[in-house]
Amino acid sequence: MRLATPLIVCCLAVLLVAAPAQGAATRAEYVAQVDPICQAAAPELKRSLAAVREPSPARIEQLDPKEGLKRVARSFGKALGRTNKVLTAMTTRIATVPAAPGDELTVADWILNQRSAEDLLGRAARAGKRGKFFRMFPLLQGYEGAVAALRASVRGFGFRHC
Repeated sequence: MRLATPLIVCCLAVLLVAAPAQGAATRAEYVAQVDPICQAAAPELKRSLAAVREPSPARIEQLDPKEGLKRVARSFGKALGRTNKVLTAMTTRIATVPAAPGDELTVADWILNQRSAEDLLGRAARAGKRGKFFRMFPLLQGYEGAVAALRASVRGFGFRHC
């Protein structure tokens, strides 16, 4: 215990003295910090969506229509789940980057909209994984609307990849 106390005090002193993370001074600096995060996630997003496996037409003909829809929904659900996982990780990283002065509310709104879109995508993925084809697609339509609002909230920021 004697050795642990000075060690803890030393660690706390280092944490208190360390300079806080510097936020972006301008919107351009914020974009320069955030855009690479989105760019790095793009290949993973492509891979996750490319994993959708549609049953072959011959196989679908062998199935009754209800079972065919369930299989398609499950395939989409798995891919959407992986996609949502990548998006959630990307948003978590973006949320750690401090916004430029004057853009704090806009960035907070953007991140909130991103989280709302991720929630809809996650719900669609869960419905798909359970084979709920007709529950999955309205949620995906809601996701598309949320993404449109998301993009509109940061239109003019200068993002190339977000």
